Order: sequence, then C-alpha cells, then structure tokens
Amino acid sequence: MSSSSNLQIKENALEIIKNFRVPDLQAVLEYSCLSRQGNKRELFQRCKTLISSSLTSQLINKINQINITRINSTRPQRSAVSLPISATSRDYHNQQSIILSPKSSIDNLPSPNLVQNVHLPFYDKLRTIECINIPVDWNKFSPLPFILTEFDVDYILKGIAKVLLRIAPTITSEKQNDVLPPYLFIQCNVSLI
Repeated sequence: MSSSSNLQIKENALEIIKNFRVPDLQAVLEYSCLSRQGNKRELFQRCKTLISSSLTSQLINKINQINITRINSTRPQRSAVSLPISATSRDYHNQQSIILSPKSSIDNLPSPNLVQNVHLPFYDKLRTIECINIPVDWNKFSPLPFILTEFDVDYILKGIAKVLLRIAPTITSEKQNDVLPPYLFIQCNVSLI
C-alpha cells in the first residue's frame, strides 16, 4: 500500500471516529486491548493516537463495523441490503412491490430491502454497499457518502470489481428502472468524476 493511500485511509478512519459515541470509542479501544476509561475527549484522543500510530486492516474493519452498526441504530431507514455472491436475482427480486404516492415523504418511503431493481445481466452483484431511499427536493440534493472497505478497494484496483451507482424512483409498483438525472454528479475523495 502506498504512503499516500495509507494516509488517506488514516484520514478516513479519523473522520469516521469523529462521529462515534463513547461506547463506540470504547469498543475500538477494547478491540486494541487499550483502556476504556475516561471521558469522550480522552477516548477520542486515544483512538486518534491508535489510528495514527498502528492502523491495521483488522482495525479498519472493526471501525467500519462499529460505524455501520451506529448508522443502522440511529437511522433505521438507511439499512443496507447485502446478498452473498451465490444469491440469485430470483431470490432478490421475489419481494413485494411498494406503491407510493408522488408526494411521499421520508416517513413513508419503502424500506430499502423492499425496493426491487431491474437485474443487470452484464453484472454479477458481489454486495450492496448501501441502499438509501430519500425524497428528492429538486432545489437541493444532499450528498450520499459511502465507505469502501480495503477489500473493496483492492478488488476495484485489480479490476475484479466496479462500483455501480444505481438511481431509481421508488414510487411505482414495477421493478425499479435505473435513471440518471441531469443534475447528478459524482465525487470521489473530493475529486469530480
């Protein structure tokens, strides 16, 4: 791993733990066999030192796991759908469709695991990183950040896998056909793609 990518991984890990609660910080420290005692500032400082001095792929995975658990516990609408490689599209698409009015708010959007996307025959899905349902305000569109694991990045760099952004309306009873609105742009590590 190059020093620049290692630095970027450390910066990403530090950015993630900024939003951690005390129990989350304690879990990171406990995983690394360090003291869990102290207030949030002390715990954060110890985690920051740990990440800066001895960041390992196992620690990165633990931080990502804690972060996903934290996000899912605070935002149940943003739970991710994850399927094993052996799962078939038939299993994935055998779910009930959801019909919503065009005036749907965030409170009555379907759960992400109920949204059916049209199968793309030219891709074998490894996993869904994140599935988010949001109401679209035409005047503003909030960024939708997501985190790739070191495993994901390695597969992408080797050309084995690609990240595919799928955008589809969630207001019809049919399987969701992907759309690409004209106002959409993608940034990766603050660089426009």
